[in-house]
Amino acid sequence: MADRLRHVRSRLLLALAGAAIGQGMSVRSAIASEVSSYVALEWVAPDVCPDALAVGKELDRLLEGMSVSGAPFLRARAEVRQDPSGSWAVELRTTGSQGPGLRVVTAESCRALADATALILALAVDPGRVAANRPTETTSPQISAPTARDDGSPRSPPPTGTGMGPPPTPTPPIAAAPKSTERPRTVARPAPKLPIMRWEASASGVLDFGTLPASAPGVAARVAFRPSMILPLRLELGATLFFDEERTLPAAQSGRFSLWAFDAGACAETPWVFIEVGACANVEAAWAQAVGLYETQSSRGDAAWMVLRARATVAYRWSSAWAIRADGGVGYNMSRPEFVSLGASDGFIHQPAPVTGRGTLGLEIRF
Repeated sequence: MADRLRHVRSRLLLALAGAAIGQGMSVRSAIASEVSSYVALEWVAPDVCPDALAVGKELDRLLEGMSVSGAPFLRARAEVRQDPSGSWAVELRTTGSQGPGLRVVTAESCRALADATALILALAVDPGRVAANRPTETTSPQISAPTARDDGSPRSPPPTGTGMGPPPTPTPPIAAAPKSTERPRTVARPAPKLPIMRWEASASGVLDFGTLPASAPGVAARVAFRPSMILPLRLELGATLFFDEERTLPAAQSGRFSLWAFDAGACAETPWVFIEVGACANVEAAWAQAVGLYETQSSRGDAAWMVLRARATVAYRWSSAWAIRADGGVGYNMSRPEFVSLGASDGFIHQPAPVTGRGTLGLEIRF
């Protein structure tokens, strides 16, 4: 039975490791570069939209003539989506000297949305320069009096003081219509209905300290979702499988240990341009199994207990769909089971430490 359990566990470990390697191989190379001389922009949009270089060129055109000393003046992340009705929306987050900002803009086409994004960012940098560089609007054509058509008919005699013939009827002047002074009204449009949740899944390598007799490596899988695109809340569910660890000395107190962990928790994260940092609190259910070695009588024991864990996490957004996430933290064992060996003079083999440490590093996909 023990050999069968070890065989199943080994296959699970190989499958999780293969999934992590497959994720790493499928990540496309992304170079974080400045697409504009004035704004560090992260442009996340479907392939049918203009690319980041097009938005950056429009930004440079609107701000042409500014000194680039001290640039970038603004950092921004623009994420474009199309709702089921066909309209486009961009969620624009900015960080600058005036602090963080968030705007949601809608348009009928992605091209218009890209131009609007460039205009908003340029106005945030220098509205005076934008006003100088934008093309002037063409004025309405002037209305002039029409000229008389010469059709060869006899002309009326000029008026004289002798009363000969009626005086010509004066033609009323045609005046140009006055220009309207009413300014166009700005009508607020409701914000688009963005997705309520965003899902994330990850595969990671794990290293645990203090739970087993030696430092225990393993693999972890985690699913997380964000209830809102604005609130920094992230909810998680995870499972971790560790490689077997053995204690062989002394022979009378030896054993092979297996460990599984299942956890649920929540994180509060703060997004920056390419980085997300946060703090997490998790409740973990740990399950360990030990098999005695070198015993005259084979024995086996298992135990389950609860762990309260606090973690610090950081994620680097490789692209709109991929991120590299690392975290580290400590766990407090609410109970500490003892593993003892039958037939040993002392009997004691191992007991988890009161406080344990754990670190992870892996790849995350977002959808």
